[in-house]
Amino acid sequence: MLQFFPWDYKKKWIFLSAALISATAIAPSCGNDQDGLAHLRAANVPVHSLLQSSADPTTAFPELFPLQVALYWTNPSEGVPGVVHALREMGIPFFVTRDFSRAILHRLIIIYPSADATTFAAGQIEELTRHMRSGGSVLAVNVVARSLGALFGFSAVVPSRQRYQVNFSAGLDPALRYLNRPEELQVPLGDPKYGQIFWTNGYSPEETAAVLAHFEDGSAAVLRKSWGKGAAYLCGVSFHDVVLGNQVNRDFDAERHYVNPSSPAQTFGCCCSAPGMRRPNRQRCVSLRFPAARCRSYFFRTTSIGRTPSPRR
Repeated sequence: MLQFFPWDYKKKWIFLSAALISATAIAPSCGNDQDGLAHLRAANVPVHSLLQSSADPTTAFPELFPLQVALYWTNPSEGVPGVVHALREMGIPFFVTRDFSRAILHRLIIIYPSADATTFAAGQIEELTRHMRSGGSVLAVNVVARSLGALFGFSAVVPSRQRYQVNFSAGLDPALRYLNRPEELQVPLGDPKYGQIFWTNGYSPEETAAVLAHFEDGSAAVLRKSWGKGAAYLCGVSFHDVVLGNQVNRDFDAERHYVNPSSPAQTFGCCCSAPGMRRPNRQRCVSLRFPAARCRSYFFRTTSIGRTPSPRR
């Protein structure tokens, strides 16, 4: 019948017929693919628990050269990841040791995580005193023994879980000279709405000690006692609480802003003089500064006294 129609009309009918035949042929194969998809299953891949390093810190961070900071690990039942993490992130050379005779050979010694009446053997306190008189420095955290009060400049210590703010005193130590804004000088540790947060130690200073920072209850949070050419620094807040706690969002709502603040970094600062790190005719300081809350980075600013500070970021 198509012979009675014009050629153009015939071409349209031929094209339409071919399209219908093709669609009829493809339809069964599409149905088969749908049936095949129904039998697909996800691969059975085992999920393993996260691996945690159990390496001995004294082996993982060995003594290599004289300018390293000596991290004297006083209590093996308590870990050192808080201070180790911060030191590593900022590139401060250090080693971890349980050997007092090795630590005393280095100009800056960090005593961590705490010190009590059993920490030092007979004669070691005198060694620390001679070390500082000759120009060395010691930074200790959470010293609780009254017998160590004369070394670090305190007459009494009171632990508490109800201290929520550290207030720094600007200008009392060269290492604090960059803490020059209100947000840096008044550092929250937690929101008072929490009846208790982490433990802190508040100190009653001796007359020979300088209070670099204090808690809101008036007790000292950071002390410095000068010994000849060196000094002993004492901090009543654990690195574990102000570093690792924030990393896992255990900050007790200490942040001033919930997210994206445009203010100076909220930091908790423990500052110590480091005579062992020198340049010609320049005394260097190492400022150890840690986030107060929801700040996910750390600052270990190593500067020279008298140098123009770099712009803040």
